[in-house]
Amino acid sequence: MTKQKILLAYITHYSGHHQASLAIEKALGKLSSRIEVFKIDFLKYLHPFGGLILERVYRQMLEKNPKTWEYLYDNPRVYAKLSKWVDWLVAFKSFKLTKLVKNFDPDIICCTQAFPALMMADFKGQKQSSLKMALKMALTSIVGVFTDYSPHWYWLHPNIDHYVVPSLEIAEALAARGVERSKIKDFGIPIDPKFLTERINKKEVLGKLGLNDFLPVVLVMGGGRGIGPIKEVIEGLDSFSSLFQLVVVCGRNQKLQEEIKKKLPFLHYPVKILGYVENINELMKVSSLIITKPGGLTISECLACNLPMIMVNPVPGQESLNAQFLLKHNLAVTAANGGEAAQAALKLLNDHETRKQMSLRAKEFAKPDAALAIAYALIKGWD
Repeated sequence: MTKQKILLAYITHYSGHHQASLAIEKALGKLSSRIEVFKIDFLKYLHPFGGLILERVYRQMLEKNPKTWEYLYDNPRVYAKLSKWVDWLVAFKSFKLTKLVKNFDPDIICCTQAFPALMMADFKGQKQSSLKMALKMALTSIVGVFTDYSPHWYWLHPNIDHYVVPSLEIAEALAARGVERSKIKDFGIPIDPKFLTERINKKEVLGKLGLNDFLPVVLVMGGGRGIGPIKEVIEGLDSFSSLFQLVVVCGRNQKLQEEIKKKLPFLHYPVKILGYVENINELMKVSSLIITKPGGLTISECLACNLPMIMVNPVPGQESLNAQFLLKHNLAVTAANGGEAAQAALKLLNDHETRKQMSLRAKEFAKPDAALAIAYALIKGWD
């Protein structure tokens, strides 16, 4: 029996888009042994050096001129101009796109970021080099999987066959922009299936960390890159005398990890400093609240763990829209800087009832089975 082939396309290795692809791949492996998966960093494939440059420009824009990104993000006028550029880029890179499809021969192309979805959808609509390739592309489904809580314009293309969105509300918003409602499934943002399947022993997890099981845990993190005002949060928390303990996840930010370690002898509360971790599900499930940046994957993981959230300093664009979604549904509080986040954490630590209500709300919006639902649809169909 021939294996079903699924191409998972994302951009940037250290990103939520990549983590979503990994979650879908893991879920596919759990459901069937007759699936062949090929993951690809789309920018790196099309232009290795260009991808690195674009990523660096994006990071610098967020750091130095976030208002520019806010203007570019979800702007229909920019989208109209970009679509013409995508036509040119697809034509320019048609050899590489043709080679990718010929070599792997996918039945489905599943994209966890808008750029590869837009590129492959445009490629599907363009005149192909042969009748065989035209037939192949006509029969290949293109699936777009959202990893944020906003339906931005760059996802829109008539040749995208199916969309997966975080919630019913986002499904309706996407439909309002012209996407056929039958194409949209509100399965959620795909996170590692272990958030659904693994049981956690709180006392055991805290024991491994060298922490006790009677003080509340505040989890502080900034994604895989360890970004955000993490040092300011730690300093702000140190000004309070409340009893708590801190777990700080620095990701791959080695410099941040070393700087925080130098502060440890001067902090009055227990702190565990970690780098990149594979057990974020355990850390979230033993925590009383989290202070973090509002990335889509992080939010979905927190909801799966019913964890009250403090979203600190969201950048314009996808993070600010994610924060708006959370605030609208009373799923989090936001803070403009590390000091405000520390104050918000103290307030929540002393308000058990509010934290309980936030946890109950999170449970209503949680979709820990999203990756499995997406994998099932990829294998069995979307009806």
